[in-house]
Amino acid sequence: MSEFYPLHEKLLYEWKLKLSKTENLFPCPTLNGLFKDEAEIFDNFMQNLLEVQDQDELVKSSQEVECEIDHDESAKSSSQEVECEIDPYLIQSLRAKLTIGKADEILSDFNILMRLPHAQLNKIFKDLDISQLDDVVLAILSNELVKYEDIAYQNYVVFFKYGLLEKVQHIKSKPSRNFLANISNIAKAKSKPMVYGLLLPLITEFDMSQPQLEVIARIIDSGLSEESIIALLNELFSDSYPSTSQIINSTSKDSFSLQIKWSSSTIDVLFLIFNQKFDLKEAASQHIIPKFLRHLDFNIELLPNDKKLGQLLMLLVTKHSKDFMENLEEIKVIAEKTVSMLFFIPQYFPIDSIVVIKNVPSPLFLASSVS
Repeated sequence: MSEFYPLHEKLLYEWKLKLSKTENLFPCPTLNGLFKDEAEIFDNFMQNLLEVQDQDELVKSSQEVECEIDHDESAKSSSQEVECEIDPYLIQSLRAKLTIGKADEILSDFNILMRLPHAQLNKIFKDLDISQLDDVVLAILSNELVKYEDIAYQNYVVFFKYGLLEKVQHIKSKPSRNFLANISNIAKAKSKPMVYGLLLPLITEFDMSQPQLEVIARIIDSGLSEESIIALLNELFSDSYPSTSQIINSTSKDSFSLQIKWSSSTIDVLFLIFNQKFDLKEAASQHIIPKFLRHLDFNIELLPNDKKLGQLLMLLVTKHSKDFMENLEEIKVIAEKTVSMLFFIPQYFPIDSIVVIKNVPSPLFLASSVS
């Protein structure tokens, strides 16, 4: 038998061990028998083994290199999520185009910007006054951008904040039909980003006058998804820490929760919300009912003659009787404090739960704000 290196001995031992374990299952000669008098065959056999082992080590080494490359690429990608390299000329060019206000020229630049990490996009939009765009250009831009599925949810939130919130905030007269129609279309297409980018900050951080109420009414009545309505109520009646989306949008407060004392505009908005169809029985929204009833109780104690609060209470027991059935006793206590209602209609609650009070007004106080 020919000479071979210690490595050969190790391989030979390993193969002999493997073959000896399988002898009883698969009758075959051992390595000693196989290569008993065939030194050349054995050398060839060992050479093949070594080549296979070298190839395995090469593949393993290559995989390790690829793994390191993938790790580097992943780290690079992660860093890119923090901030991407943006050509300063793009921003300067866009700023000039915004002044001219041509939608077709602006759109191509926005298609690039809207795919940036949201934190970086927030910084850029903060420096660009995109709310200066007229209603027609903004409508074209918005309706094009909401068509895409590869734009991040947070980026829509940022766009609605800087493109719509500031514009709506400064409306002093009745919004145009085109603007309201545009708002409605956007709300249908991207209702949850609309909640965080426009509705929540508008409701909780700014004074709402009639023009703002008209915009809010159009958004809510345009067909917000049930998920979006629940998200809106969750934020308005939640003590939880702000989410990432809240942090992006917040301008002055740590939370979007409503103040305990409601303004007249707040009551209008709540009536609009509870006038929609949705189910509060899901576990994720169970806290909304007790928190809302505590707020309602507090405000009715402050203003027992307020007709809007009476209408809101009536709306709960007519449109959402199933949701509030388990809170019947609380509602009875609250109802006894108001003098703006005559009675609870028996069909919505058991006969022994009827609370006789005074004077039910027709829920038309928002008629002027809904177009």
